[in-house]
Amino acid sequence: RRSTPAGALAAETTRAVSGLRRQAVGKIEQFTRLRGEAKLLADSGKKPEALEKFEAAFSVIPDSDVGQQIKQIKQDISGAPPNVQ
Repeated sequence: RRSTPAGALAAETTRAVSGLRRQAVGKIEQFTRLRGEAKLLADSGKKPEALEKFEAAFSVIPDSDVGQQIKQIKQDISGAPPNVQ
């Protein structure tokens, strides 16, 4: 049986979408793991280590909540008062 151009395109599209889905799931799992580790470190008072993990999580998925946590920990570490807007 011969493959039609539409059939070949559909098969290739399915492979591409499947690959993208696997990649997205992997990134979400990596982000979730790093964020969880960061929270545990922060709760244990290990702010520099927590900052590294939060920054690693943010590099995987630039989540605004993680960005705020990074900002807060940097302020905590530096001892600088928070910016008032």
